[in-house]
Amino acid sequence: MSTGRYAVIGDPIEHSWSPLIHNTLFRAMGVRRYYEAVHVTATELEDAMPWLTRDYDGFNVTIPHKEAVMAHLDAVHPKAEALGAVNTVKNTGGLLQGYNTDGYGFRMGLGHAADQLQGQEVLVLGAGGSARVVAREIIECGGRVTLANRNIDRARRLTAELTADVKIRGIDDVTGRRYFALVNTTPVGMSPHTDAMPLTREQLQGVAVVYDLIYNPWRTRLLAEAQDLGAQIINGWPMLFYQAMGSQEIWLGRSLDGSLVQRVYEEVTNEVAKPE
Repeated sequence: MSTGRYAVIGDPIEHSWSPLIHNTLFRAMGVRRYYEAVHVTATELEDAMPWLTRDYDGFNVTIPHKEAVMAHLDAVHPKAEALGAVNTVKNTGGLLQGYNTDGYGFRMGLGHAADQLQGQEVLVLGAGGSARVVAREIIECGGRVTLANRNIDRARRLTAELTADVKIRGIDDVTGRRYFALVNTTPVGMSPHTDAMPLTREQLQGVAVVYDLIYNPWRTRLLAEAQDLGAQIINGWPMLFYQAMGSQEIWLGRSLDGSLVQRVYEEVTNEVAKPE
């Protein structure tokens, strides 16, 4: 039975922007649905699954549950299976199906730059779950990926999971002029450590597009330096927004109207964007 209720579960969760995004969409659609943030710790996940199934038509999953939740689902979409992580769960009559919309969010965040990746060299900083998503999307767009990480062994483990030939570099060996685009998937530069940068200004020189998955602060020092050097910059907000839209399309079973999505994007962005 439909409840009209949705949620995001995670730990921590109190500062999530997901309720704002989804509830703004519901209002714009004129439907009586509600989305909330629910605090669920790692040790509480198993006990939470029965009441999540009872009370919600669908829910999003964030840290630390993206991998662990898979063991509690009835089915997992092949793309989520390949990524080893679920961020969206659809409840169909008590049957839970897992999906991952992070890659969709990342690609939509790229905008027109996604069409320029064919044959281009792209540097991805980091070797965790977000780097896995980003690398796969870049490869699907026809780009050539280089992973740069302080822990080279971790980078090697990630490249072994990817179907394409991926180069590996140490952070200190990076030279920006080799790359069309750079994507930062590390937390370096995130609030409150806003003076930190994963690369030096000199290493950024020559990169045309710099995409930092961080959105707090709104413009990291990495993005500020890149913009000063003439690069196109993108923060993590579009990825967060569009992965939410991807979740909605899964729950609804249909595509959302493009003009509606654009209107909601502008409304929510005006509310969350930090003044420079």
